[in-house]
Amino acid sequence: MTKSDARSDRRRNPRVEARLALQISERGAKGGPQVAESLNISTGGVYCLVKAALPVLTVLDLSIQLPKFGANKATQVLHCEAVVVRCEKSAKPARGAVVYDLACAFQNLDDETQGMVNEYVLWKLLRPGTTGNG
Repeated sequence: MTKSDARSDRRRNPRVEARLALQISERGAKGGPQVAESLNISTGGVYCLVKAALPVLTVLDLSIQLPKFGANKATQVLHCEAVVVRCEKSAKPARGAVVYDLACAFQNLDDETQGMVNEYVLWKLLRPGTTGNG
């Protein structure tokens, strides 16, 4: 079994490709947030590339910008807590710079935020021409 097969086996939630604007702040750290773009999202977490490594189990504050979708007529910015479950040097440098694959698990989502994430993932899964990764 390959490393990616093992990782896929642990996933409980379907993932969908999604390029969403993110702001990532390490809870309690000084300094500004990292700006990133997600590569995929699920009801359980988000995956993106970042410029600076973050230790596993670091608690983060995330701001995720959801686009207009379905019945939603405006973009939505979700604010939530997440924990780093994986951060490793990416095999794909961005414009020659070192970047890190960052996987975060959502924590303590309120009902409204969880509902918006669920709705967005379902909408992406049901749209023709989009793919879910699992």
